[in-house]
Amino acid sequence: MNYNFQNNNGNFNQVPFQDSDSFDFRAFLYKILSYWHIVLIGIAVGFLSAFIINKFKTPIYQGKSLILLQEGEKTGPNMDMLLMSMGYYNPRLKFENEVLILQSSKLAEKTLKSLNFYYTVFEEGRIRKAELYGSKLPFYIEFDKHHTQQLTPFILKVIDKNSFKILRADSDEKVKVIQYDNDSVFSCSRNIEEETYNFEEWIVSDCYKFRIIKKITDISGREFLIQFNNIKSLANYYSKQIKVEPAAKSSSGISISLQGTVKEKIRDYINAYMKAYIDYGLELKRAASLSTLNFINDQLAGIEDSLVFTENILQNFRSSNLVIDLSSEATELFQRLSDLDKEIVQIKLKLDYFTYLEKQLQNKDPENEIARPAVSGINDPVILNLVQKLNDLINQKARLGNLKIDNPYLKEILQQIHSTQEAIKENVVNIKNLLNMDLASLQRRQKLLETQLSRVPKTEQDLLRIKRKFEINQTLFTFLLQKKAEIGITAASTQTDVQIVEDASVDNTPLSPKYAQNLLIGALLGGIIPIGYLFLITYFDSKIRNPQELEKITQVPLIGLIGHNKKEGNLTVLNYPKSVVSENFRGIRANLEFFKPTKEAPLQVILVTSSIPGEGKTYVSINLASVLAVGGKKTIVIGADLRKPKIFMDFGLTNEPGLSNFLTGSSEINEIIQSTFYDNLDIISAGPIPPNPSELIIREEFKKLLDELRKRYEFIVIDTPPILLVSDAFEIAKYSDLNIYVTRQGYTPKEVLFLIRERASTGSLSNVALVLNDISPENSGYGYGYGYGYGYGYGYGYGYGYGYGYGYGYGYGYGYGYIDEEDGEDLTPKKTKSRRRK
Repeated sequence: MNYNFQNNNGNFNQVPFQDSDSFDFRAFLYKILSYWHIVLIGIAVGFLSAFIINKFKTPIYQGKSLILLQEGEKTGPNMDMLLMSMGYYNPRLKFENEVLILQSSKLAEKTLKSLNFYYTVFEEGRIRKAELYGSKLPFYIEFDKHHTQQLTPFILKVIDKNSFKILRADSDEKVKVIQYDNDSVFSCSRNIEEETYNFEEWIVSDCYKFRIIKKITDISGREFLIQFNNIKSLANYYSKQIKVEPAAKSSSGISISLQGTVKEKIRDYINAYMKAYIDYGLELKRAASLSTLNFINDQLAGIEDSLVFTENILQNFRSSNLVIDLSSEATELFQRLSDLDKEIVQIKLKLDYFTYLEKQLQNKDPENEIARPAVSGINDPVILNLVQKLNDLINQKARLGNLKIDNPYLKEILQQIHSTQEAIKENVVNIKNLLNMDLASLQRRQKLLETQLSRVPKTEQDLLRIKRKFEINQTLFTFLLQKKAEIGITAASTQTDVQIVEDASVDNTPLSPKYAQNLLIGALLGGIIPIGYLFLITYFDSKIRNPQELEKITQVPLIGLIGHNKKEGNLTVLNYPKSVVSENFRGIRANLEFFKPTKEAPLQVILVTSSIPGEGKTYVSINLASVLAVGGKKTIVIGADLRKPKIFMDFGLTNEPGLSNFLTGSSEINEIIQSTFYDNLDIISAGPIPPNPSELIIREEFKKLLDELRKRYEFIVIDTPPILLVSDAFEIAKYSDLNIYVTRQGYTPKEVLFLIRERASTGSLSNVALVLNDISPENSGYGYGYGYGYGYGYGYGYGYGYGYGYGYGYGYGYGYGYIDEEDGEDLTPKKTKSRRRK
């Protein structure tokens, strides 16, 4: 705070004020320390709450595993680059597609069906309900998958070693049931019967069929909740719970994690889940081989019949005609025709495959993979790779499960399938044209040779025709059998592209609740909540709490602090001269010396005012005048609050005649001055309440009154109305030598002080001093109180002392107290802190 109390001429000056809206963290810290027990209780409550949460919350564990996606079958040289440039292939989708497959409900359903997750068993423990699974399950349930099972849970209460009772968990008669062999769910009109049953006894009705088989000999008295599960709904749940993430950047490793309440169940599910994923991939990889085998089997079915038929004809012909050998000419023609027949058969087989391929390509959303071109002897690398890529895309689509058509991944795969189909169609047209040209050329050569064959004997011609047909069927049959064997070997040797790097493992430390963290957070929150509450009430506190706040807002010096008055009545100085509050007023009396207008001019007229009623301005006026009178100074108090006269009541005097009588001319000065029962102290009461108080105050008669009183008294203390209500105080301030502005701790709003700051800074209200009234240490915001000191800090009271030495100031010092013999108040000497400013 930058201001000087006296200039070289003895005049009081103030430097321009500065706004200070910064939060007083020091005061806030002392407030926390003063409420340390509340903060400690909050910490204890928070710690206890966290402990209870840890006890009652079901632990959540996390299981993890790691798989590696290996490179699948390669396409031809640079084929991937070619397909990418044509827009038919996007390898970026591989990882994303695998993630979708791993998170599909279809894969989850396959996993659940491979495990015994058809039912769930819970047991109510002392603290919480727990799920029982695996080795901890004291029994297992055998049920008929072809029979309906009730989805509504029921309670199993064990009576003894041999029997148990079933209780309903739901009062509804109509329940949902499921039939596991076809996954159909529908309603049943009967809830489970509440009866007593024996272990291993079948419990049967239209809605359920199962029996309980014990694994532990005696489970008497225990109670369980049993729930049959809807596998499809459970699959949807697990597909959402499973987390699939890349194991490392730029790697093909996939980390799989799952959270749950039972460690053994988590481990079993993840292991079964990875196995189902691998088996599913192998099934789909074998699908192309199966399609090829089906194509071959269809071809073989017709050829085999023709081969048997022609073989029988050939044998019968040889037997009936006794023809064993052919002539050299016929043999040569037969050999040449056989070679042509083989070439023609190969071309027709290729054309048959392309006909089959065109038929398959008509399906815009293919479900099954296409037979491989190599089965018909096609070795064109473009066709081979395009069909392989189409099969891969069909495979990926099948592995995605039942995704909606608007799924972005499914849409992109379908787009690639359509693009690949179009590319195959374009290539098929060109290849078929070339094959038809070759076939026409071979057929022309075949006709020429058949013309030459007409020159051999008729019997040999017939034999050659039969033998040719047999040779064609036998060659084609042998070729297809060879291809079938090759495809069978390929299907049998199909390997997975997935490698399990780490089997499922479950951390022993639960993921939630985090015991130590919860206890720490609970303790912190328990402390933060009361501290936060203290912060809020401090931050939004609009009342004055300590001198620092007062000086920051007003930039006006304090002339003194007045403690809380515990005595009866307002005449504290006169009736309790040894009290701390009396010493406070003595401190103000001593400090008046530093507020003289000039060194030579006396300080006689003291105006006392405040912002609003209730701040204690009348109390300060009376006691300030009293302490001056006790000090031997002839003093008079003027009650200038014409609207609310009350000073006379504290002295047991009357209100008439008073100031208003003099200002209206109905009384003289001597008539309105009343002597009190105390030496050197007189008063002028306000008098009857006039209809125009403000107009009376500004009359010349008031100045004349003060001029006369200056001659008679050493000090004149004027009690004025609050300045926020009326302007009387500003009118009277023109005649005063010192204007004391009274504020009250915990009562005066901070906002009202801006008026006095503005008036003081602009000079419209000069020589202003502040008094902070009703000081209590617990309301100050600090851990110590306030008081006064003299000289080098010796004084009475609360320790924060104003004193004088080398000029008016406040600073660190020491204060000494004493015992008030009159009322027994403990003023034992104590070391106090104060700050001194020179």
